[in-house]
Amino acid sequence: MMDAATFDYRPGNSPSHRLDPRFKLLGLAGATVSLLHAQAPGLILWSLFVGLCMAQASIPIAGAVRAFRPFSVLLVLVLAARALTTPPAGPESILIQARGVAVSREGLVLGGLICWRLALIFFLGMILTATTRTSAVRDAVAALLAPVPWVDQRRIALMIGLMFRFIPAIARHAAR
Repeated sequence: MMDAATFDYRPGNSPSHRLDPRFKLLGLAGATVSLLHAQAPGLILWSLFVGLCMAQASIPIAGAVRAFRPFSVLLVLVLAARALTTPPAGPESILIQARGVAVSREGLVLGGLICWRLALIFFLGMILTATTRTSAVRDAVAALLAPVPWVDQRRIALMIGLMFRFIPAIARHAAR
């Protein structure tokens, strides 16, 4: 099951801990957009950045891998779907074919890139939750939404704060 402690706030004095929560949230949103469009060279750089951030925030690799395990099942399904639905560029790129269904080299490459992107987004979210108090996230969401008219920023901030607070609790309960 998921390692709930990995998603809990970890007190510290790392650069990630000291960043303003508003900057972290906007950074996560920007990183997500960037990652969804990145190709392999960019993903390599993002992977190095995520690894560096996890190390300086003292997030244990073993706990992060345990927390990632349930998410990896979804990624296997994404990879399989992409491998089965991407048309081959030619007969030479078909790796496996049975009863009209083919697994193409292009499908595996595209599926692998999608899974890599999603895994990096997962770990960036883990870094955010491990280095930011729930109350700080709630306050940051309220501050970021304050200029938006017709939006009840306090209610949305409360919902996001509750989500951040109860993800570890739900994970602990599921583990039991």
